[in-house]
Amino acid sequence: SDVYKRQNQTISSTASPASLKGKLITFEETLKALKDEMGAHKADLNGVRSDKETLQATLEKQNQDLKMSLVNEIRRMEEDMRSHFNNQKQEHGRLQAQLNTLKNENTEMQKLIIGISLISIVTGDRFAAEDD
Repeated sequence: SDVYKRQNQTISSTASPASLKGKLITFEETLKALKDEMGAHKADLNGVRSDKETLQATLEKQNQDLKMSLVNEIRRMEEDMRSHFNNQKQEHGRLQAQLNTLKNENTEMQKLIIGISLISIVTGDRFAAEDD
């Protein structure tokens, strides 16, 4: 488009397009214009490649940082879980010991109750026999 306009302007300003010399000049000017455009496109492409590489490096760095952050968070959570598990295990042991103590106390109380019942039966029978 731009090349075609420049080509037409050059043809009209220099030589007649019908002559071989005019066609050669037009061809050279078109070639130069295309070469200039190609250079501009190459520069743009190099800029885009550079931007892509910069963005890719930035994203890779962010990805690595995120991975490390998540790994550290998981490790911290695992340590917290282990700590809570150990606390629960200790609490279970304490409660189990209290339960065993209560069971033993209950057994002792039942023995006392049975003993007191036997004593009251024996003494009650004795008192009943004395009353007669």
